This record gives sequence, structure tokens and C-alpha cells, in this order.
Amino acid sequence: MFCPTCGAKLPDGSVFCEKCGARVAMTPEPPKKVVLDPKEVVEHKPEKDSSKTFAGNGRAFGIILMLLPVLGDLAALLAVGSEHFIPITVVAAIFFVIGFLMVVFSPG
Repeated sequence: MFCPTCGAKLPDGSVFCEKCGARVAMTPEPPKKVVLDPKEVVEHKPEKDSSKTFAGNGRAFGIILMLLPVLGDLAALLAVGSEHFIPITVVAAIFFVIGFLMVVFSPG
């Protein structure tokens, strides 16, 4: 390998010329072809439709979400007069509304 600027002999793999400091353009290796063996190909599993995850269970899940606020209300009773009373009550109400909507609008 030789420097294109000054012609000095360079060790293989050099990036700069040791004599003049010029950058040596390296010629990239040609891309290698990769041949896949059909025996090594992994079969892909069919993907599940995520919209069917709660199919048939939406009503039961909604009822559970409607019952969770009972525990929240009990916790709110213990927190009366503290700064945690309102956030506990609001979260309990949100759970109840989400559960109610799931019960009403779930198919089946």
C-alpha cells in the first residue's frame, strides 16, 4: 500500500501517511453474500389480535373495577381531615366510572 500524495510505502490498514500525514483513502471490501439455509429459518408464530384480549371478560373486569372503590372509600374514611381524603375519593370515583362504562359497553 502506497500514499497517493507522496508515494511513500505504508503498512497495510494505515489511515494516515507516516511521511506526509495525508489521509489514505481505504478501499472498502466488497459486500459478502449471505446465503440462508432453509433449515435454519425460524417459523414465525401467528400474532394474537390484541383487541380480543378481554373478549368476554370485559363485564367481569368492569365489575371488579366497580367494587375496588369500596376499598377506596373505606381508606377515605380513615383519611377524613387529612390531605389524602380528596385524592383517594377522586381515584375511587374514576375507577367506578371506568368499571361502569366497561360493564355497560362490553359485548355479550
